[in-house]
Amino acid sequence: MLQDVTPRSVTETPKVAIVVPVYNVAPYLRECLDSLLAQTYNNFTVFAVDDGSTDESGAVLDEYAVKDPRFIVIRQKNGGLSAARNAALDRIERDGTFEYVAFVDSDDKVLPDFLAHLTQNAFRTHADITVCGFFKFNDEGRTKIEGVIQPARTVDRDEFVELIFSMLRWEKTCGAGGMVWKKLFTASSIKGIRFPSNRDTLEDEIFCLQATLRAKIFSYLPETLYAY
Repeated sequence: MLQDVTPRSVTETPKVAIVVPVYNVAPYLRECLDSLLAQTYNNFTVFAVDDGSTDESGAVLDEYAVKDPRFIVIRQKNGGLSAARNAALDRIERDGTFEYVAFVDSDDKVLPDFLAHLTQNAFRTHADITVCGFFKFNDEGRTKIEGVIQPARTVDRDEFVELIFSMLRWEKTCGAGGMVWKKLFTASSIKGIRFPSNRDTLEDEIFCLQATLRAKIFSYLPETLYAY
């Protein structure tokens, strides 16, 4: 059951930072960025990291940065997914004004209520980490939801570790898994945490486990808001 907490003011609109690592995804990038532009929640900034792309990805990012000041482009030599995400996290922490951080991969997309529903749930439950469900889609537009949708609830640290590894109470559940891209983190719960640079490691799971040690309240939102 959801934890009984006093709701915060519905007028609160905390700043959300969205981390988007980009490497040679030009055919898919506009669809991803358009889904961010279509968010019903407006108080966000996208930190898009061009990780040394050799295709037109960089030009696409520049196009969106001109179109909307909420898109900030960071460029670096190719260092891999972890290095790209870490560059954005460095910038976000230096800024110091963001309350939440979300991750979106540049060949994926999100539904219009992705940020609105995650932040509203975080307000209501005071969750440090909020998780939503996701569905898969392909180039033909076909979509598929895999796994069982569980009831909305807050969970303790031990159960959240089960969710990260899709085991025990969270086996075959839609939304389970260690992927960071279907989660909303409080900035305080991930401050100073970075993705491991070793490309042979499960970087998302390690990052989530480190955040779990900091976080106190974890919430599951039974809505499929992320398209993978």
